[in-house]
Amino acid sequence: MDSYEKCLDNLCSVSTSLNNYLSSLPAESWHKPSGCDRWQVADVSAHLVFGAESYVSSVSRGVQGDPSPPPGRMPDGSDAAGFSAERIASGAITASVRLGDQLLPTSKATDRQLYTLLAGLNQPDRDRPCYHGGSNWRWAAVSGGR
Repeated sequence: MDSYEKCLDNLCSVSTSLNNYLSSLPAESWHKPSGCDRWQVADVSAHLVFGAESYVSSVSRGVQGDPSPPPGRMPDGSDAAGFSAERIASGAITASVRLGDQLLPTSKATDRQLYTLLAGLNQPDRDRPCYHGGSNWRWAAVSGGR
């Protein structure tokens, strides 16, 4: 198994474990503080959903030859300080409120979508640049490939 496949296996294993853990939580636990300052458990989960959705969008666009930022995101080479911790926290909290009781099903569906997309990439697609928070990068480089 190459390192890309190992990364996919790890992604699947970790996301499955996390979603299984979240599925076991009583409803009130979603609104308890997490290990992240000022974030509830639901906020952390919403942040991970946003991250998976962002990767699906960026990789899909990159495979189509478009490594540019999606609307509303920083252009390549921008100073990442504009995407502050406060802005990330605010977005996560807003998303957790918006998703409400659909947060866990959305998390599971988004994780499946990301895994399916990445598992379907051939080597040339893995080598295509895609947008990631102000910089272009390749999946192959992340997974230790070329």
